[in-house]
Amino acid sequence: MNSKSRSIAINSILIALMLVMTVTMLFTGGIALLPLTVLVVGMVIMGMGTGIILGLTFGLVTLISAFIFPSPTAPFFQNPLVSLLPRILSAFFAYLIFKLSQFALNKLNNKIKKPINEYVKKSISTVLGAIFVVFFNTLFVLSMIWILYNGKTFGEVFVNKTFIMGLVTINFVVEIIVTPILSVPVAFAVDKFLKKNKKQVVTDKDIEYLENINYIESVDKDYKNIDINENNVDSNINLENEDFKK
Repeated sequence: MNSKSRSIAINSILIALMLVMTVTMLFTGGIALLPLTVLVVGMVIMGMGTGIILGLTFGLVTLISAFIFPSPTAPFFQNPLVSLLPRILSAFFAYLIFKLSQFALNKLNNKIKKPINEYVKKSISTVLGAIFVVFFNTLFVLSMIWILYNGKTFGEVFVNKTFIMGLVTINFVVEIIVTPILSVPVAFAVDKFLKKNKKQVVTDKDIEYLENINYIESVDKDYKNIDINENNVDSNINLENEDFKK
């Protein structure tokens, strides 16, 4: 399996997990810690591209579920600017925080006598990435609701400052505490598993080299067979000449 195929396979597994965890969220009072944990693990292991794809998946499921499962806040999430855009932006900015923290810790290591352990550095960066995924997700969702619907009424819901602040419930507190706690061990476990089961990548150059080697061996073998046949021919001619003389 080459690197591209491997990347596609891992991303597919993460997307499937995101789908399952987002659907699970709908039956757990809207607590998003499980899908957000998948998002953090994906961006830490695979990078920004995977994080954005997972954020997009999270947003799409949220958008679709807003039409299927009615709730007081469902009309807001039927707008992609509320359900979709904040998930993508939260993945993007949280990944920047993750990389920035790694950069800062590497700089710090160059200045202190006793460098910080690699495990500790990655744990700190992952925790910060997870905290800001939760923070940005909540911030962008509430900001979009405020910008788009402030002063408007949806059924019995009147959008104002009090309503927006009321959306910052116990869910946010649980998410911002539990998501970092889950993200670190899961990210390290997945990373260790992938490294342990990583197969050697055979590039096009490797294949070309192997084909050349096989070709040379084939030609060499044919040449030896020709040489053997020529010797046999010479021997037969000599034998015939001797018979003729007799």
